[in-house]
Amino acid sequence: MALNYEQVRLIKATVPLIRQDGERIAALFYHNMIRDNPAIHAWFNPVSMHRGQQPKAFTMMMLAFASSINDISGLVSRMEKVAQKHASLGITPDLYDFVGEYLLGAFAEVLGPHCWDKATREAWERAYAVMAGMLTRREALIYRDFGSWVGWRRFVVSQRWTELADGNDGEGDIVTIEVRAEDGKKLPQSQPGQYISLRLSGVPSREHPQLRQYFLCGDPTSTSVYRFSVRRDASRETVHIKANEPSYIPRSSSSSTAATAPIAPSPRVRASSPDVFQRRLRGCSASSRTDSASSSRPGTPSSADSSLNSSHARTSSMSRVRPGVVSSMLIDQVMVGDVLELTHPAGEFILEQSASDGSSTAPIVLISAGIGAAPLLSMLKALLPTAIPPSPSVPTAQSRHPLQQHPLTSQPSVSSLSASSRQPPQTGSEPSQPRVSERPISWVHGSRYRPLYGDTVRDLAKKFPKRLSTAFFRTRLADSEVLTYTLDFAADLNLGRVKPFEDLHIGYGQQAEYYVCGPHRFMVEVKKYLEANRVDPSKVKYGLLEIGAMDKDKKI
Repeated sequence: MALNYEQVRLIKATVPLIRQDGERIAALFYHNMIRDNPAIHAWFNPVSMHRGQQPKAFTMMMLAFASSINDISGLVSRMEKVAQKHASLGITPDLYDFVGEYLLGAFAEVLGPHCWDKATREAWERAYAVMAGMLTRREALIYRDFGSWVGWRRFVVSQRWTELADGNDGEGDIVTIEVRAEDGKKLPQSQPGQYISLRLSGVPSREHPQLRQYFLCGDPTSTSVYRFSVRRDASRETVHIKANEPSYIPRSSSSSTAATAPIAPSPRVRASSPDVFQRRLRGCSASSRTDSASSSRPGTPSSADSSLNSSHARTSSMSRVRPGVVSSMLIDQVMVGDVLELTHPAGEFILEQSASDGSSTAPIVLISAGIGAAPLLSMLKALLPTAIPPSPSVPTAQSRHPLQQHPLTSQPSVSSLSASSRQPPQTGSEPSQPRVSERPISWVHGSRYRPLYGDTVRDLAKKFPKRLSTAFFRTRLADSEVLTYTLDFAADLNLGRVKPFEDLHIGYGQQAEYYVCGPHRFMVEVKKYLEANRVDPSKVKYGLLEIGAMDKDKKI
C-alpha cells in the first residue's frame, strides 16, 4: 500500500511539527491508551515512562519514519529492533489497528484542525499502515522461527550465585540466575547476544505483572539451561507514580492557567492481564470501543482530559517507587526452586555469522561496561566453544534471516544456592558444531570496582593466549543509568590503559568488528571515540534494550 506523491509531501510537511510537539504527541498517546486499557501497563517500564524516555524514543521513531517516508530502506536496523522487541513481548498483529487509533487521535489533539486536516490524516493512516505491515510481516517470520514456543513458558530456577557485591548495602549487586524448563523439554539454542523477556507478578505498588528484558550470558548452544545476570539498580532516585495512571502525562496544550481535572475512569471492562487484554481486543471492533460517557474516539481525549498537566499526576494517590524494584525482587526473593515465566530468546544484537565461520580473519573487539558484559560473555563462549564443558545432548539451531534478504528491505519506501560463590557452578552444555575461525578476540571491559566475569574471562585468556587478549579499566560509566553525567570522554572512560591498536585494533585496515554494550552514556562515548578514529560504523553493533536508546540524548 504505497503512498502517492501528495501523501508523501504531507507526511514530510509534518516533520517540523513532530520535531516541535512529538514528545507531547507520544506522551498523550501513551496516556490515553494506558488509561483506557490498564493491563498494558505491563508492557512499559514505569520509571522509563516517568522520566519521559519511552515517549522520547517513540518520538524519535516517528521522526525517523516521517523523514524517510519515500525511502525507508535506511530504517531496517531500527525496525528490526522494534520487531524483535514486539516478538519477545508477544505482540500480535490485531493490536496494530487498535494502537493506530490512539496514535492518530493524539496527533489530532496536539496538532489541531488547522494542521491535522482530512488529507493529512489520510496520509498518516496510509503511512501507519505501511509501517504496521512492515513490522507484522517481520514479526510473523520471527514467530515462525520460534516454532512451537510462542508466548510465556514456565522455568524453574536451578542455580543462582553472586557475581559481584559492591558493599553499599547491597546496592549494585549482580546475581546470575540459571533456569531450566519446568516441563523438562529441550530448549532452543539462543543466538549469542540475545535476550529473554521475564514476567514477574506481585511487584510492590504495581497492580499488573511487570515485564523486563535480560541479556543471556550462558553458553548459547545449551538446550538444557538459560543463564542471565541481574544488576540491582543503584540509583537513589525516588519516582512518584500515581496509582492506576500513566506516570508521564503531557502538559495541556491549553493555557498554563487552565484548571486541572481528575481523570474519569473508563467504563469499559478492564482486562486483568496482557493475555486477557489481547483476547478481548481480538473480538472487539472499532465501533464497539466507544465509551458510554463520551462519543469521542479512543485516541481523542475528552475536554476534561485535555486540562491535565504533569502536576496533577504527582499530587493525587501517589505511590513511591524506586527504580530497580524488579531487579531487587529477583536478587532478594527469587530462590532455587522458584518458577519464572520467560519468552523465547530474541534480539537483533547478535554475533555475525562471519565471526565464527572462518570467512574472515579480522579481529573481533568486545567492548563493555558493567552489566553490559552479559551478552558479550555469551558471544565469547560462542567464539571459544571448546572452553565449555560438553554434554551428550544435540541442539537444534534457530534459523536467522540474513539482513540482505530481510523482509523489511522489500517494503516501499528478563535460600540462594552458592550465593557467596564468585565462580559460576559448572552445568552441562551441549557440544558446538566444529568451528574453524581463529580470529583474534579482544575483551575490553570497564567497571567502577571489580570487573564482572573478570575471573572467567582471565581463565579463558590463559587457555587461549594466542586468540584472546584482555584489557580492564575503571570507569564511572559502568554504573547504572545516571542522567546527569557531563564529564568528558577521557575522564569518564579512562582508556589510558587500553592500547588503541593492540586492544581496540584501531586502524586494522578498517576491518575489525566491534560489539559494544553497557550503560547508555558509556555506549554514546564509545561511539564518539570510534567515529573519531574513523572506524567504519557498519562494523560496530550496539546492544540496546530500549527502543531508540542511542538517540535519547539528542534534541528532537
